[in-house]
Amino acid sequence: MLRTHFGPLPDRRKRSRTLHPLLSLIFLALAGTLTGARGWDELADFADERKDWLAALIDLPKGPPSADTIRRAFEAMRPRAFADAFAAWAEALAGALRGQVVAADGKAVRGAVEHAGANNPLHLLHVWATDQRLLLGQRATNGAPGEAAALVELLAVLELKGATVTTDAGNCTRAVAHAVREAGADYLLCLRGNRRALHDRVRALFEGPGKPPPTTSYVACSRGHGRHERRRVLALGLEGTPAADARWAGLRTAVRVERTRTLGGRTSTEVRYYITSLPADARALATKIRAHGSVENQLHWSLDVGLAEDACPIRKGHGAENLAAVRRMALTLLQRDTSHQGGLVRKQKRAALSPTYLLHLLSLGTP
Repeated sequence: MLRTHFGPLPDRRKRSRTLHPLLSLIFLALAGTLTGARGWDELADFADERKDWLAALIDLPKGPPSADTIRRAFEAMRPRAFADAFAAWAEALAGALRGQVVAADGKAVRGAVEHAGANNPLHLLHVWATDQRLLLGQRATNGAPGEAAALVELLAVLELKGATVTTDAGNCTRAVAHAVREAGADYLLCLRGNRRALHDRVRALFEGPGKPPPTTSYVACSRGHGRHERRRVLALGLEGTPAADARWAGLRTAVRVERTRTLGGRTSTEVRYYITSLPADARALATKIRAHGSVENQLHWSLDVGLAEDACPIRKGHGAENLAAVRRMALTLLQRDTSHQGGLVRKQKRAALSPTYLLHLLSLGTP
């Protein structure tokens, strides 16, 4: 499976310094990351400790590679080519996405900071299949403002027919809406003041004088960890209203979500608005809006807490971005494993102790 999608990657290292095949080093990095290795030195330690096991699986003609050898290989790879190979690998693992939520959101890799600018971490946009808990693709961006353009690029290459793409307010743009529709999917975009004119028209539909009744409404309550939450969702078809805007491809419905939360005797209320190409079914839209939180809870949180991403100090050249893609491959395999009920950290420790379990994890990368 790795050979199919990563084998064609061009090897841009100098031939005189090429000691090991690129595909072997990618396999080594993925296997090492599954055991909890972070950075070039720990990957080299893994290769040295598991040299006999690795030799039976991959071609390492000069023995275990050094940290510098691994580093040079990952710094030489073009991140876009590696990200595209990752997306093709993920697409092969994914089932049909029709009717499912695909959440787009960005994350800063805090440990990957350039020496000259401690406030400029690597920033990656993720496209996450919430039901399948599968990262479909990623792009490096120039911070949050660059996410929308990166999302348009990813939407053009991912197979998302029949899915619903959700985003936060930063990615609520006409270009994103158009790209989603071109991909054969629907969109559900959070709408805030960054789209002031449309935001004000939508808000007036729900709160202004002479407001029309909502097409549908839905109320859901939940309790947990001492918190009580009530969500009231109103959906309104936009045909014939002041908020109807043909410049937004396929725009059909406006949504108002009022969330009231009580915790420790204190109550707070938050109101958000959304626009969508889906019909005005408040209950179905409420489910999809809540599903968007999966990208934070199951992807970003898992990367930070389970794989300690922010503790990884790799920051030179393209190495940080390419190694981040390997971490996401490792997370995919760890989350797909159902043979062991422990959390991510426990699974990594088991993989470090058991070559059999490690090989089992790697086998999950084949559909």
